[in-house]
Amino acid sequence: MLLLFNVLLVLLASAVELSCAFFAPCHGPSSVGESCDTDADCTGFGVACVLGKCQCDYAYDVLENDPQTGLRQCVKLPDTIDAPCDDKCRFPLFCDNNRCRCIRSKQEHGQCFVDSQLGQSCKRHIECTLPFSACINKRCDCVQGSVRRGNACYAAAKCPDGSRPGNACTVRTTEVEVLHNVINTAAVLDTCDKGNFCYTVDNTFSGHCCPVTCPLSTKPELDYVCSDRGNERGVKCPSETHFCHRISFSYDVCCRRPCREPKPLYIRGSCYSRAHLGSPCEIDEQCDGGLTMECLNRACSCRNGFKPEPTSHSATETPPMTCVRSNCPSDSLALDTECVSKVRIGEQCMASVQCPPNAHCFRGMCFCQCGFTHLGHECVPDQEVVEDRRPLLPQDNLLGMNKPNGAGSGGNLFQLMNSILQGVRVGASG
Repeated sequence: MLLLFNVLLVLLASAVELSCAFFAPCHGPSSVGESCDTDADCTGFGVACVLGKCQCDYAYDVLENDPQTGLRQCVKLPDTIDAPCDDKCRFPLFCDNNRCRCIRSKQEHGQCFVDSQLGQSCKRHIECTLPFSACINKRCDCVQGSVRRGNACYAAAKCPDGSRPGNACTVRTTEVEVLHNVINTAAVLDTCDKGNFCYTVDNTFSGHCCPVTCPLSTKPELDYVCSDRGNERGVKCPSETHFCHRISFSYDVCCRRPCREPKPLYIRGSCYSRAHLGSPCEIDEQCDGGLTMECLNRACSCRNGFKPEPTSHSATETPPMTCVRSNCPSDSLALDTECVSKVRIGEQCMASVQCPPNAHCFRGMCFCQCGFTHLGHECVPDQEVVEDRRPLLPQDNLLGMNKPNGAGSGGNLFQLMNSILQGVRVGASG
């Protein structure tokens, strides 16, 4: 009986873990211990997304029950020599007799340092403190892409467009909400000259200056801004004659369009009009790039193996504008040039059309839309789940005991396990 109970507990834990295996955005950021995909999915100070779970950074420790919120929080570890401690200190300090001590490390000017050397034994990456080094095969070594010179690792600085980097620079903020645009902000956001921006590592204030460039080597229009707050900071980049080119995650630059309406497409040095299925054309690339259509008899037509995109075409609706594959198997769907399979909730996807009804593709995974809950293989309204909620454990005839007519209990074990798992799925999904 005890063994059976332990098996059931393991099954219950596994079912709950599987039901919460992915971050869902409907209920806001995740707390410590909850699921995540990136650091931005987690809430609180000192929290990072590690292996799909929100966990405390190495300089923080978990407070199981915060007095103010009642939730698990990350609290900063003591980080100075002789600071009082209960159990842990910030690495490389160790808690010894309720005081942070510098053990197996070097002490200088009241601080504790790890004298990191390439080739030394290690267990964690934080033990390898040299730039571009990490704990690889239990030894501190240079990471891929860097070069070892003596006891140091070096990596060449580069600009996004491949040009040679300029002088060292500093940014005045690393907040993404502030770093909307490089235009007219060089004197405010970084120390680079106008026409350049400070290219840095994520969350780092120091970097190197790189030129602001446009595709096709056209000169950037530094008098325009790409931010939605353009009216506050300058004239917004005019979409009729210009476009915003993203240089990096944080920087956009206003560039002049080589072609404009009614011939906005720039193809091999000439301007062409944009064409859809049945529209007049001169070359294949006008027809949505020429991937699913070709210019046949001066009109865009579906290529062999493709058909008009299905649509509820009527006199008042837009007719098909492009083509999709026509030879996809019955258990798959046509998506542009590919055949993609239908998937269930929690499975990988490329587009929402692959997901079940009331679900969408989010970060490459099918999730139920907000207001719907995963139940079986479907997404049902939250209210239906509440009404259909079952008890976690059967109230009668547990493990087949007290079964009428003297029937044995062995045949009811799998029914019990199935009932438990069904209850967990419903409860976890709600």
